[in-house]
Amino acid sequence: MPSQLVTLDYDQIGFKANPDQVPVKPGDIITFQLGSSAPANSVFTITIHDPSLFSSPGGTGSHAKAVEVTLKSTLPSPITYDCELRDSSGQLLSKSGGSKPGGGMKPG
Repeated sequence: MPSQLVTLDYDQIGFKANPDQVPVKPGDIITFQLGSSAPANSVFTITIHDPSLFSSPGGTGSHAKAVEVTLKSTLPSPITYDCELRDSSGQLLSKSGGSKPGGGMKPG
């Protein structure tokens, strides 16, 4: 199973996924991790817009951890996901969404 790494960089403007669009195939494992620019002890959540295509439709991880999802079937078209970052006390620091998704995945 190929693995794809997505680093979620954070700054005052918000999230920037690197890479922004990940080419994926069924069985691929996509790992989301916070970049070094995230505040210490912050926690993130990934919300995939079509969670039924993935074995784990999202999750939470800390700066030292990562969230993994596995694509179960072929993507019918590109999809996006949103990111949310909270500090150690649970206060929202940044949230992507609407016209500014956190990033995306495309059929690979």
